[in-house]
Amino acid sequence: MSLESLKDFKPGPLEFYRKKASFNWKKLKTVLDTPELVNYKDEIVEALEKFPEFERNFYTETLDEKRRICARQNHIVKTLPLLSTENLLPNMKKFALCNSLLTLISPDALIKYTASVQLFVNAIISLGTKRHRHFIEESNDGKIHGAFCLTEVGHGTNTKRLETTATYDVETKEFIIDSPTFTAAKCWSGGLGQTASVVVVMAQLIVNGERKGIHGFVAPIRDPKTLIPYPGVIVGDLGEKIGLNGVDNG
Repeated sequence: MSLESLKDFKPGPLEFYRKKASFNWKKLKTVLDTPELVNYKDEIVEALEKFPEFERNFYTETLDEKRRICARQNHIVKTLPLLSTENLLPNMKKFALCNSLLTLISPDALIKYTASVQLFVNAIISLGTKRHRHFIEESNDGKIHGAFCLTEVGHGTNTKRLETTATYDVETKEFIIDSPTFTAAKCWSGGLGQTASVVVVMAQLIVNGERKGIHGFVAPIRDPKTLIPYPGVIVGDLGEKIGLNGVDNG
């Protein structure tokens, strides 16, 4: 990559100080990032610039507006081939670059994307089998929105003490997932508040009355078209927060 191929910064308030630099920032750029990563970053920026959802707003949005914008941004990021899981996972530098770039463009969209793709999808990739593959494909296509449910009201950082259980029913050949107490309730999961239709729930596996440790379970919680919770599912919205209000924590 030649230094001339690196684009100059657009004129702005930092232009005066950039000219005072004692080094050539383009040379430094080629040391810190490979030509491949520099080109990849430019491709992402050019792709996202085409969408009005990523234009900066200079007014205060309502909570609903923030979430609607963030949901659309997340859908764009999820379905953009440049940012697909298949494209990012083989190259962890691309993975890190994607995260740092989205942090600058839209922190809310990054967190929502992290919850629905990097946590939900990657959990299925790591823990699932071929019969779970369709969840990954449906998520990548934007047909479902996923969430990863680990944190509980009462467990703190001690994941071995999770209270949510998944009890195997021998007669029905089903797992009955239950949070029996308030402290067992899953909380803070990004996307769980309004938009997630499928979740990966981390729970204590119980078979024949014996605890078998923490396992992951894929559980549908909402109709993907209406987003109405299924019978037997109690789900809540944590509401407005001090920041990242585009993310519907639940």
